[in-house]
Amino acid sequence: QGLSNITLPSGVGSPIRTSEFMMTMNLDAEVANGTPFTAPLVVYDSVGQAHNATVSLQKEISGGATPVTRWPFDITIPRSEVAGVPATNTERLSLITGAVATATPTAGTLLFDDQGRLSSAYLGADPARPPALGNLTVTGSGVTYPALANGAVLSPAITWNLLDDMGNANVTAFASPNEVTASTQNGSSAGSLSNVAIEADGTISAVFSNGQSMNVARLALAQFANVDGLTPQGAGFFAETNASG
Repeated sequence: QGLSNITLPSGVGSPIRTSEFMMTMNLDAEVANGTPFTAPLVVYDSVGQAHNATVSLQKEISGGATPVTRWPFDITIPRSEVAGVPATNTERLSLITGAVATATPTAGTLLFDDQGRLSSAYLGADPARPPALGNLTVTGSGVTYPALANGAVLSPAITWNLLDDMGNANVTAFASPNEVTASTQNGSSAGSLSNVAIEADGTISAVFSNGQSMNVARLALAQFANVDGLTPQGAGFFAETNASG
């Protein structure tokens, strides 16, 4: 097959808005009722700017003969990053309610069983019957995020992946210190071309500094039973023969 030049993409790799995240986290079962815990989370907007979000949780355990453990939560960004809000504003914007966040997180709830396993997760007030556990889209019903001060917007829906690929919960409430052991999200800033990779099947990928990659071409590959039987043609070219197979 004839060869031709390959044109690599110029400029920058497009940014990706954060639309999902995952945290492997334990919430300490031994801390006192009302104990707060916060975890940082970076979310990217439509122009690739990073925003330092915070996942805020607070332990809430009911009394009685069969105590129930809940960790109400909220996910917020500084409200000063919203268009029209003064940079001196110290409030937090809830990404769940779309309103100013309350001092005590009440926008959603993580519910655990008596063995410290996550059994349900939901937004808003406690339902009469907790829903089955599943990944949670943290944007509340009917909530629209406001435009940001830089003219960009966040993803209209951000999913908290509470389950791993095997269906196991990523969050526990064992008698172990509050800790986030792993955190990932799918957003990224813009990036410049940093490398070119050639895969085993001949696919040529442009790799950008923001971690994205783009397939730009593919080399036609062939295998020969006896490569030593190929006939040199000069300039790095070889031709098949009966000996090469």
